[in-house]
Amino acid sequence: MLQITGDGSSEEYAEVEQQYGVTREEIDQWRHEFRPWNYEFPPTGDPGSPGYQEQMQEYLDQGVEVDAREREDEFADEFTIEDLQQAQRDAGVPVRQG
Repeated sequence: MLQITGDGSSEEYAEVEQQYGVTREEIDQWRHEFRPWNYEFPPTGDPGSPGYQEQMQEYLDQGVEVDAREREDEFADEFTIEDLQQAQRDAGVPVRQG
């Protein structure tokens, strides 16, 4: 899990950049957007209600959410059945062959 604590020293940023392939600018943007007063949560309630679609779009357009979807796509493209089976073994879940 990506987590930067403290004031974000250059060493800390460099480690995260190398390990996860994200930039300092992305990290700073995520820090800003994840503050409770900045983060736009997805709407709840009736999708047909006034303002729902607008709130949903505001949520989806946040940089942190855009980046998450891009990373998810990259992960899914690279994740193999062997990776899944290893993750199952690591978690102690029986692995089904076939």
